Amino acid sequence: SENEVSWLIILYAKRQDFLCKNENDSLSWSVWLLLSLESNQSTKITEDTETSKKIDTNFEPKGPPLTLDHDEYSLRRKHIQLWKYIETELFPAYFGWKVIDLALANVFVVGGSFDPKIKDVEQFAEAVCTCLGRRGPTATSKLLHSIFSNLTQLDEEIGSSFTEGRIVSWCHIMAVSSMLLYPDYLDANDDVKDWVTRAKISKTEKGHLKNIIKSWEEYNGSFSNWSQMAVPHLSTSFATFCHLALFPNFPFRSTSICFRFPQLDKPTLFWRHPTDPIPFGLSMISPKFNGKWYKLFTTEDGYAFSLMQMALLGYQGPTVLMIQTMEGAKFGYYTSTAWKKTNKPAYFGSSESFLFRMVPSIKVYNPDNDPCKIGRNKENYMYLFPSRSSAFSSSANDNFGLAIGGMMGSPRVHITESLEGCRAFHLDTTYEPGPLLVNEEDITFDIDVLEVWAVVTNDEEYIKARREGKKSLDVIEATRKKASIVDKTQFLDDIESGVLLSRLYNHRDIMGGGFVENDSAAPLS
Repeated sequence: SENEVSWLIILYAKRQDFLCKNENDSLSWSVWLLLSLESNQSTKITEDTETSKKIDTNFEPKGPPLTLDHDEYSLRRKHIQLWKYIETELFPAYFGWKVIDLALANVFVVGGSFDPKIKDVEQFAEAVCTCLGRRGPTATSKLLHSIFSNLTQLDEEIGSSFTEGRIVSWCHIMAVSSMLLYPDYLDANDDVKDWVTRAKISKTEKGHLKNIIKSWEEYNGSFSNWSQMAVPHLSTSFATFCHLALFPNFPFRSTSICFRFPQLDKPTLFWRHPTDPIPFGLSMISPKFNGKWYKLFTTEDGYAFSLMQMALLGYQGPTVLMIQTMEGAKFGYYTSTAWKKTNKPAYFGSSESFLFRMVPSIKVYNPDNDPCKIGRNKENYMYLFPSRSSAFSSSANDNFGLAIGGMMGSPRVHITESLEGCRAFHLDTTYEPGPLLVNEEDITFDIDVLEVWAVVTNDEEYIKARREGKKSLDVIEATRKKASIVDKTQFLDDIESGVLLSRLYNHRDIMGGGFVENDSAAPLS
């Protein structure tokens, strides 16, 4: 937009002005933003720092004017104050400066100007756009790896010289920082200092993100390929961070994928805090997890398949199933298709679904598009096939229950009605191959915790899906009542016609005993 271009020119001009006057100093992003904002408003800097005093704040760059009313100006000042606190607590002084320098050194402008001054501006704009993710996730991911591979000074900060581990740890710190910088993300009960303290854990505890690091260690290939396969949205934490840091209060593009931790309406047994490794890993797996989560079912409320079934049928929208086994494995399933009960085992669903693993390592298994795998079971996404009565509970070899992937009789994941003796295989023809349980040789498992969540982008979607789910349950109940009335009517007709009595005593004719009219007077044999 015109305002974005204007702000970009201001950032560039202030950076160049600083370079000319302070060759031996590094400019922190918070001071950089403050200088740019104050310069644009034609006011004096009130920051009590040596850096601020040395810079001429009367410099007015050429470009489209950026006008701010008093409220928006105050909001940006407040944003910069928060950013300064985050920067001081979590990042080394040279961090922002080095990121921009390395970004400039790793981007290339195609068909740029031959004028050196214009070329510098184009190079700066290209570097910023790549940092913001506007050149695609692949370009941002490569830039991210290049930046952190060269920031060797961060080894002591993060407590590790392992490049890929350092990248993941700093992405986690940037993700937490982004949530603090998001307007209205935290509610009144959230403590900013607590979030900052939790972000520091990534710097002080080497094994904090072990489920994500383990995923990298298990992969045989380049970091770029691993990030695209296991955590395809790792770079969004960096892009979101750069946008919120450098473009405060500018809206994200509608096509941009922004990093957000899952926002739960109620606590979960799978993690304790939004910044924990599991929700961080889920947000890197898919943007589907970045919205609001509403709890539909948990085994805390009742260890019963029927309760889970009613929760699934009572919500006609995207859902997430999360499972924790008795052995400690944690995995789940996302589907955009609403669940439905079938009278026979029949698969349904769509390619907007995937399996994922949370513990012991982060992995995602999308629908397998390998053209070499040809078969009629490639679209066997899921089914829900309960037995007619709890008296006929299914075993691990039955088709009763909930199934994901695979084929009839051998699904990829099978949740039995007893929630015991469930099965999880490593591969099938529908989803990409890979383990779900702790030990790769294991197949069966018992469920310790199971939760069902509705995943939406806004409250209106949730209310609508709930309303449609109630209609679905009403139809099921009306069908059940109708079947019950029909059964009772048939029962009375059988009594009146004598069919019921003939059925009851037919076995006597078969055995040769005949029918005795006065059964009480018949001699005992």
